[in-house]
Amino acid sequence: MHPSFDDAALRCEGTSIRLLASQCSRCENISFPCRERCAKCYAPATQIELAEAGTVLSHCAAAFPIAGAQPPVTIAQVRIGDADIEILGVSADPVRIGDVVSVVPRSAGTEDSLFTTYGFEKESRDA
Repeated sequence: MHPSFDDAALRCEGTSIRLLASQCSRCENISFPCRERCAKCYAPATQIELAEAGTVLSHCAAAFPIAGAQPPVTIAQVRIGDADIEILGVSADPVRIGDVVSVVPRSAGTEDSLFTTYGFEKESRDA
């Protein structure tokens, strides 16, 4: 695995990744990516790891290239775990609203400067 594209958003360990967010010590607001202070009340915030899966809320197909993916690209808006946080990411598979997806690593960049980012992969209904 390559270094993280953003150490405030993603921790790379071995072959796994974790999305990093922050939770406010005062109002408990959760922000992604991780930040030192709350986006709502500016109180100190603590780093937390987000769940490894979420539910697709919306999606679209993009006809333009995105780092590490060739068009057409599926972009999904996903509510992560029980945290009241929604993030966008590239999905390896076509998805539908309500699908459960896992957070997976994606490589992006150029051959001499690769980094790891995140994306989504639809979870098997047979699992």
